[in-house]
Amino acid sequence: MHVRYITTLQEHYMNTSLTLKTNVTLDRGAVTVYTNDRYTLHAYQAGDALGDEAYIIETDKNLIMIELPPFHANLTGYVSYVKNLNKPLTDIMIAYHPSGYDYFPGAKLHMTATTVKAVQADGGIKGLIDNFIKVFGKSFDEKLPEPIADLK
Repeated sequence: MHVRYITTLQEHYMNTSLTLKTNVTLDRGAVTVYTNDRYTLHAYQAGDALGDEAYIIETDKNLIMIELPPFHANLTGYVSYVKNLNKPLTDIMIAYHPSGYDYFPGAKLHMTATTVKAVQADGGIKGLIDNFIKVFGKSFDEKLPEPIADLK
């Protein structure tokens, strides 16, 4: 399912090639910024213990986030980065990385039906997060969003 909505995004936003614009180093991790005549792609490499990545598609009007970094230390700098883009973050698409959603209030969350099942008490994502909390403790954001299955 994750591949399907990424493919849809590619068809909608990525019909033209991207050009490297810049690299931005954050307190934790770095963002590589690519651009073309339709949008800007911000690719965040968290540099955390799990090698997490998250993406932002910047249009002329708004920001759309894909996935989230799950560690509090990364989220603090990432929130500042997003705010400095000076556009509203309207949507967050989550397939595998729901932790950290609460750092972006006001953005509409989107999930596939598979993701909704996986964040439930007996789901695979919930199981992973429970184990990550055992390993990483309070440095890992354990909060899970209310399931919303609106991605097909």
